[in-house]
Formats: sequence, C-alpha cells, structure tokens
Amino acid sequence: MYTNFDYLKQDPQFNSFSDVAISAEKIILLDPEASIINSRRAMEFAVKWMYSVDKDLSVPYQNNLQSLMNAEEYRQIVGPDLWKRMDFIRRCGNNVAHGSKEDLRGCGKGAAASQTVCGYYRETVWQKTCGISYKWF
Repeated sequence: MYTNFDYLKQDPQFNSFSDVAISAEKIILLDPEASIINSRRAMEFAVKWMYSVDKDLSVPYQNNLQSLMNAEEYRQIVGPDLWKRMDFIRRCGNNVAHGSKEDLRGCGKGAAASQTVCGYYRETVWQKTCGISYKWF
C-alpha cells in the first residue's frame, strides 16, 4: 500500500520522521489510537527537524513539543491556522497516550479521530516542513 508520505523516503534529510508518518497512515483503520500517537510522534520529529535545519529558530528552554511549538518565532513561521491544527494533533496524541481508549476528549472516536489527525498532519505539517512554501527551501 502506498501512502501520502512515501515520497519522504526518497530524501535522506527526512529519515528522522518518514517511517513514523508512513506507519501512522498504514495503521489508521487497524489501530486508530496507535495511528494518532504515531501522527503526534512524527509531528514532533518533524518540528525538531525544522529546528535543526533553520538557523533562525532557537531551541527554547525545554526541548519538548509544546515548548517548541509555542516559541514565538516558530508560531510566526507556521501561522495561526496551521498552529491550531498542530496543537489539535499534539493534544489528541497526548490524550490517547495518557487517557482511556474510550475517551479521546474532543478528538472523536476510533478511525474517524485517526483520519482527522492524519489528515491534519498531511495537509498542514508537511505543507510547511516539506513543501516549497517553507522559507529555507
């Protein structure tokens, strides 16, 4: 099965997050909760990759996803609409990892929640991190 993220395997600079993104999409119907967690993990790896290649981004005092996403210079790069979607992915991933499988707290249930998270991830995060729209490409 081909995924929306297979093209990332062609460029070694994306190795740190391509496999996790591909996995999130492949298991979307088999294990929706794992798909959500993998979407969040892939997003975290992609955000850390952005910090590693963009010299205008300074790593904040904590190197966790929430701190990285909330840094003012990062928020300016991604813009408010994309940031809201990324925050949704972060929150849903955290809720699945630390909460009940029955309660995704605002993320939806099962495969529908996973498809929303993966869809947001595909449409927004990759658009900025891997697309030509990002300033250092």
